[in-house]
Amino acid sequence: MNKAINRLRLFFCTFSGEDDYIIRECKPRIQISFALIGLFVMIVFAGCWVSASSFMAELFEGSGKWLSIPIGILWALLVANMYLLLLYTVSPTLLPIAKKKAGKGKKRKIVIETPEEKRKSEFTPSLIFRMAFISLLAIIIAQPLNVLLLSSFSERSLANHKTEYRINMIIVADSSLIKQEVQNQTDFYQNLITKIHVSDSVTVANNVRLLNNKVANDQNFLVQSKMLLDSLLKWNKSTFGKNKQKSDSVRAILSALVDEELQSDDIFMSEIDNVQFTDRKLQSDFESYRASLKKTIEAKIKNYTRLNDLLKKSNFYVKRIQILLSENPASWIITLAVCGIFLLPIYWKFSIRNHGGFYEKKKHIENKIVHDDYNDFKSTYSKIFETKLREYNRQTWVTAMQLLHKIEKINPTKFADISQQLKKEISEEPVSKYEYWADPPFRTKRKQSSKQLLSEKDFLKTIYPDTI
Repeated sequence: MNKAINRLRLFFCTFSGEDDYIIRECKPRIQISFALIGLFVMIVFAGCWVSASSFMAELFEGSGKWLSIPIGILWALLVANMYLLLLYTVSPTLLPIAKKKAGKGKKRKIVIETPEEKRKSEFTPSLIFRMAFISLLAIIIAQPLNVLLLSSFSERSLANHKTEYRINMIIVADSSLIKQEVQNQTDFYQNLITKIHVSDSVTVANNVRLLNNKVANDQNFLVQSKMLLDSLLKWNKSTFGKNKQKSDSVRAILSALVDEELQSDDIFMSEIDNVQFTDRKLQSDFESYRASLKKTIEAKIKNYTRLNDLLKKSNFYVKRIQILLSENPASWIITLAVCGIFLLPIYWKFSIRNHGGFYEKKKHIENKIVHDDYNDFKSTYSKIFETKLREYNRQTWVTAMQLLHKIEKINPTKFADISQQLKKEISEEPVSKYEYWADPPFRTKRKQSSKQLLSEKDFLKTIYPDTI
């Protein structure tokens, strides 16, 4: 049993974003902290997968829903890797560093041998910014989960929103069409006045009564619906229960007005062809007016149909999220819980510092890696330098000997002395890289000067040895 628990603990540690080899060498308490971090990283991955898949399933309807699974996995991998990277940046600085600080218009170097020497507040602006970014990411991921878990609680408010949206769109679309109806009616009557006798006005009025009633009813509908809609929008902003009751009643009245308007359009289209004039000239003008009015009513009916189809296809996903956040406290509980899941590993990362053991081992290993690599670099540097120097000395020897052979004919003794001196000059010697810093390769401390500076008195004594 203990072996199984230990294996599970070490398995979770592999997802913590830190070196699994170092974690295995630490105390069980530290291993548990890293195991919890790894567990929460896996929960973050699973939550991102469910969240993204749920969102994409709502976005892609029908057969496209299958795309939500691979897209959800890709999104979860992206967020989990980004989250692990942000967690890794919470780790303390282990290697020696040198900060640059502005001073009197210039930058001067401030030496810090070890990061632990000077305790500072952990809540730096950088850390706060990272935590804010993680929280924002958590809030975004939590919203599809809210919809997935609490969607049924938003149905009533969403239905009210759909009703208001439908009424608003109908009013907006009908405004221009009803104005067109009134304009066509005005044009028809202006044309009719010049062609009929006073005695025929009663007959004409009876014949066009249906059309006049339709235009008048449409105008009344537009005026009443706009007034009621303005009142509804104003009351919706209030949180008082009485105003909510008023909103429900106004919404019901508006729905009834819209239904009556739709029924009147259907009735009008079925009865308009029954209106006829005995006078051919009047019949011709009337048919033109009737055709334009029918065209306007048909456009209204077409708009209604398109709007209904649009409302049936749309799931109002964003509005559903807004409704849940504004009306359901459980959505905030879920959101805060997701934020807690994202932020808790940061707390555990900080708690590991206080226990000791892990970062000390990690610091030792990182220092060894850096020093080993730097020693390899110096060895390679020396070999390359020696090879280049050897080649240079060989070329120097060849060039010099061509000239020395001329001297040999004149003065053999001089030739021998110069040759011996040249051999000493170009003899091979081990080459090592010169270090400008006292702590290579970190370069945080300069070497102390070995020169012994004398006093001013010594300087004057050097200049005036006889007088002092």
